[in-house]
Amino acid sequence: MFEATDEHNIARGSGETRQAASVTGNHAPESEVVRVGLRELQERENAVEHWLRTDVAATYDAHKADPRKAKPLDEAWKRIEARMDEIDRQQDW
Repeated sequence: MFEATDEHNIARGSGETRQAASVTGNHAPESEVVRVGLRELQERENAVEHWLRTDVAATYDAHKADPRKAKPLDEAWKRIEARMDEIDRQQDW
């Protein structure tokens, strides 16, 4: 979703890093870096809000309509761990 650029990387750094980069001219002015960071935060907030209103709300509504479809927590956790192990194995290639 977010593109990694120097400005984005600097926006994640400390205030000293941003200021030093601005002073040396290696990156955009500090005010622009802050604007980029704020835009990214807003985009992320919008994405989370959309996810909550669509996927999470739909899942909650489905559960309320038929709670018998819910899986026990220990079963769900085992599925998550198995999937995480599968991903780890794929990344080891």
